[in-house]
Amino acid sequence: MLRRIEIDNHFEAWRAASLAALAHGLAPEAIEWRIRESAGAKPLAGQTAFDYSKTAGNASATAAEAPAVRVSKDLAALLHDAALYREPQRWAFLYKVLWRWQHGDRAVTSPADVDGARL
Repeated sequence: MLRRIEIDNHFEAWRAASLAALAHGLAPEAIEWRIRESAGAKPLAGQTAFDYSKTAGNASATAAEAPAVRVSKDLAALLHDAALYREPQRWAFLYKVLWRWQHGDRAVTSPADVDGARL
């Protein structure tokens, strides 16, 4: 089932939602990232909205559930800088990079990797 995650259009919102999505084990291909346009927007047919704010707002529950996400300073800087690029699919791409990193695929930052070169 495809999950829609709606966020405000800035890095910190994406970061909070990404950490919650990682805690729930959501693979990149299972998520549709959307920019929040209006309150009360409903999921499209076949989609389920994922309310990251409930998880993000409960820090103690999140800490117990969330995997430890540790990224290098270089990757953190790349993710932050890439978030400034106004490409419509950037949030999905950045989550894919973070997902790969979290699952041990350090090649994701290499210019020889397709995603690393794009990043």
